[in-house]
Amino acid sequence: MWQHKKKKLLKLIIRITLLQCVEMFYETCMKNTEKRMVLRLQSGRKIYLDEIVQWRTYSSLLLGIPDKQMNDEIIARALQCARKKIDLSVPIHLLQPPRENLNFSRNKSVRPHREYERIPPIACAAAFESSEPARDQECFYSCLIFLWFQTDWALPIAPHILTQIRKINWNELAEDCMP
Repeated sequence: MWQHKKKKLLKLIIRITLLQCVEMFYETCMKNTEKRMVLRLQSGRKIYLDEIVQWRTYSSLLLGIPDKQMNDEIIARALQCARKKIDLSVPIHLLQPPRENLNFSRNKSVRPHREYERIPPIACAAAFESSEPARDQECFYSCLIFLWFQTDWALPIAPHILTQIRKINWNELAEDCMP
């Protein structure tokens, strides 16, 4: 009985020590040497930007005016593209882009019954990590990829996007990871 408790206590001490090492690594080495972007979520959790990729939203549009259907397809392709560009098997959370209606009432060459709209011109996908697990306390850290659209190239990440990221429920959306 005592041996079992002793073994369990030893595992707990090792786990706490490893978690402290991971936290120290993020706080000192990564923060100081790479100057990683750190965000504090509303929950109090710190997340760290690990990787960001960007591309022009309408880079494949050769001719025409974007409409709702086209933008839905672009967003779906952007999710696939984010998965290929950021090679992590963790969830991707889409921050829905604002859609601006385009009005062409004077132009007779435009189809009158289509909903023309545009979304921001830059698609961004970013992997964030937390030095704490989201749900499984046996894991060492957690990750989540965000996909969003903004007006300008990042960095900086647009303020309204940062606000959305800070509000997310990390524990519900992120994937727990082992080194």
